[in-house]
Amino acid sequence: MRRKWIRLTACLLALLLLAGCGANAAPEIPETEKDEPVPADVPAETPEPEPEPEPETEPEPEPEPEMPEEPEDGQAPQDQEGRQSLDDPTRQIVADMLSAMTTRQKIAQMMMPDIRYYGTEGSAVPVTELTEELTAAVRDLGLGGIILFADNIQSAQQTAALTASLQAAAEEGGAPVRMLIAVDQEGGAVTRLSMGTQTPGNMALGATGSEMDVRQAASLIGGELAALGINLDFAPDVDVNVDPKNPIIGVRSFSDDPELTSRLGAAYVSGLHTSMVMAAYKHFPGHGATETDSHVGLPVLNKTLEELEACELVPFAAGRQADVVMTAHICFPQIEKETYVSKSTGEEITLPATMSRTLLTDVLRGQLGYEGVVVTDSMEMRAVADHFDLVDASVLAINAGADMILTPVELAEDGGIAAMNDYIDTLAGKAEDGTISAERIDEAVGRILKLKVRYGLMTGTNAGAAMSGATAPEETVGSKASHDTEWAIACRAVTMVKNDGGALPLNGDGRTVIVVPYSSQLNSVRYALDLLTEEGLLDAGADVSVVDGSALKPDQAPGLVADADAVIAVSAMYGYGELDPSGGSGRYSAVLDAVMDTLAETEKETPFILISSQLPYDAGRYPGASAILLCYNARGMKEIPAEGAPVQEYGPNLPAAVYTAFGGSSPSGTLPVSIPELDDAYGPTDTVLYPRGFGMTY
Repeated sequence: MRRKWIRLTACLLALLLLAGCGANAAPEIPETEKDEPVPADVPAETPEPEPEPEPETEPEPEPEPEMPEEPEDGQAPQDQEGRQSLDDPTRQIVADMLSAMTTRQKIAQMMMPDIRYYGTEGSAVPVTELTEELTAAVRDLGLGGIILFADNIQSAQQTAALTASLQAAAEEGGAPVRMLIAVDQEGGAVTRLSMGTQTPGNMALGATGSEMDVRQAASLIGGELAALGINLDFAPDVDVNVDPKNPIIGVRSFSDDPELTSRLGAAYVSGLHTSMVMAAYKHFPGHGATETDSHVGLPVLNKTLEELEACELVPFAAGRQADVVMTAHICFPQIEKETYVSKSTGEEITLPATMSRTLLTDVLRGQLGYEGVVVTDSMEMRAVADHFDLVDASVLAINAGADMILTPVELAEDGGIAAMNDYIDTLAGKAEDGTISAERIDEAVGRILKLKVRYGLMTGTNAGAAMSGATAPEETVGSKASHDTEWAIACRAVTMVKNDGGALPLNGDGRTVIVVPYSSQLNSVRYALDLLTEEGLLDAGADVSVVDGSALKPDQAPGLVADADAVIAVSAMYGYGELDPSGGSGRYSAVLDAVMDTLAETEKETPFILISSQLPYDAGRYPGASAILLCYNARGMKEIPAEGAPVQEYGPNLPAAVYTAFGGSSPSGTLPVSIPELDDAYGPTDTVLYPRGFGMTY
């Protein structure tokens, strides 16, 4: 069979040359662009703690068919409906590949495991280069893709070598197409490139409301991924963050407005496409209204289809340009009626969206017209692993309409490789006996192959092996130009919702105390102060103290701020429990309360400036604050960037907010979400304190 695949590959390459298929050159992003107005009305790694898609209408008469327009360079071909299209030679290429594949090879193309660690329990180490065993596994399994995590990514050169070796192993196995090499590089709170440009993150981009800012940020991400040989980004997150108590999305979301989310999500895809990096919308049909994190439990959302159509589905309805859609492990009992008996509780549970034919086939495919690849979220997440047998879950997902299975088995050791072989054999057997139809398998694999051909991932070609051109990866990843662009966007995202008595901007006179909740943010503040000093906006001898509040107790507040002329308190909210000073997770809020009480007892009317650095909902927690700035990403700095030295990834948002507080920039962001008032238990109410679209400046 391998020889047949090699002969087929040679024939297909000839067809490709005749058809003119392959990766296009990426266009440059325009330097200026008129932005549409903002409507006027957030596993993954975080600082501390670590945290990691149209309504039915009457059918209209079909218009006369038109020829699709010539696509822009660097963009996947589109038809008149915005769907990805293929010319006839390419269709024949895909058909020929399918006909040459065994059932087992087809099933393997539907798999995307991870290689985060390798070794026996207790001695496993991160995979930063392929071992002989993993090389043989990738060569022999014929996998459709691999997902990388931060553990796999230590430097630009090392990562580029790792992805090249992955593709070389796959090609050695005789596959006619390369693998999808994926990563979760959303920007902001969820990133995997320790040496890359973090970018401000989706909610900060929502605060700018600028499609150009989104395209620039996504283009930076895409360029860095392409330089490393990573061709699929599981981004953007287009969940609409309608529930402030959502424990997993938060600042990963652009907004609580589905229209703004839809507009900026499309701009993000456009930015990734400039580097020929594939984009994925997630998490269908929407994770922004849940109060359970599917990494640790199985969320249930009692919304009707009509309710989803009015909100969560809006971005997905407009997202046909997304190459991939990732599913959510969320139960929708008002929509899906099929059930499964939980292996852990023995109770009947509603099939989650990942396994729901109603949602994946009837709604996503039928109603919304999506024609790209559908991939599950990780099958190792507890929402699935706690309740479903892996094979059962995979069969249900494939029959529901999923085309690829994400991380079903960890290739952590020889046992993991053997388990993956057994798993593929078992699913192939399910296809052979009709449990999974041959038509469903061919449909799924056909979509995967079409996507790979579209992006030039044919073995034996240069396209797709390394998409970075002649530029060395270390010259692209985390470059000064990228960090400069990142900084400018972060400054534009800073939002001010209160400024009583013109408390801001500060001028540095007298003594200023800045308190941060995490030690990792100390360098973030110092970086901003150094920049202000270099630019002559802050005297070199200014009396500014930066205090690590991670171990402070409330009774230490008086001695800390009693003689201060201004206090900046940085808050980093990850959940509402942190706002309650009586709870264990609310210790820092108790410190800030003590700071405010101390200032209230002085006769100087010392301004208390709040910088909300993560979830923006803490803006309603401190009504006595003189001024409130928001920046939407609390990630800190391991080290202050030095001229000419290698730069570790850092969060630009907090430094931008401190810089703005001292007048380095004027706040120009507007709230991408509404901020509710709090009740007596420090939970959100239905009363809006600061509405979406609100923002002040000076």
